[in-house]
Amino acid sequence: MPDNGFIESFNGRLRDELLNETLFTSLAQARVAIALWHADYNPVS
Repeated sequence: MPDNGFIESFNGRLRDELLNETLFTSLAQARVAIALWHADYNPVS
């Protein structure tokens, strides 16, 4: 399976900017944090 540079870049950015810096105490908290990060990362213009 070939690597996808866009996905690899997104995954790295998500990991660096959110997942490595956050200690989640629940799945609900993780979902909210990821949704907020996603809205900031990919705004609708």
